[in-house]
Amino acid sequence: MKIKLNISLILSFILTTSCIETSKSNIPKRPINVPISSFWIGGYDGGQWYKISQIDSIAEVVHFVIYNDNDGSIVSNKNFKLNCNRNVPFQWQKIQDCINGFDGNRILLNEISSDKSWCYFE
Repeated sequence: MKIKLNISLILSFILTTSCIETSKSNIPKRPINVPISSFWIGGYDGGQWYKISQIDSIAEVVHFVIYNDNDGSIVSNKNFKLNCNRNVPFQWQKIQDCINGFDGNRILLNEISSDKSWCYFE
């Protein structure tokens, strides 16, 4: 009886955890005034839509247009300079995958290597 109960509890936990993980990846409906070429980054508490207009990997500058996730209004429209403590080259072709969020001033990026390098655009 205890074994059946333990198995039931474990299965319930796995199923509940799977549902939570799946709902994290839900992308909200794109507002009509946000370009189709934009991508959304965020979580349960919201996020932003990002459009990369231009990349200058030599100067390490990217022009981003950042849109409000609810109404599509422009939150920021400017060039952002890469700032890093990295020991490995930045993967410019993977910018979209590196973005973690926007704090109102900086575009925060995920760790870019196993040596705990950090980067952000400001």
